[in-house]
Amino acid sequence: MIYFGYLNFLDGFRSLRMPSMTPLASLYAAIPLCGALVVLFTVEQLVNGWRNGFGEPA
Repeated sequence: MIYFGYLNFLDGFRSLRMPSMTPLASLYAAIPLCGALVVLFTVEQLVNGWRNGFGEPA
């Protein structure tokens, strides 16, 4: 998600939104950012589980 989202973000500089003439990359920037947040929170959950033990599934 991070890698291909970044490639999509870079490709978004070729296309413009017509009324404002801003690149579509401004919308596509959220994709790699969200991928990085998924990785961050997954690592956080794994570290907390290793330190404090994994709880029972809900």
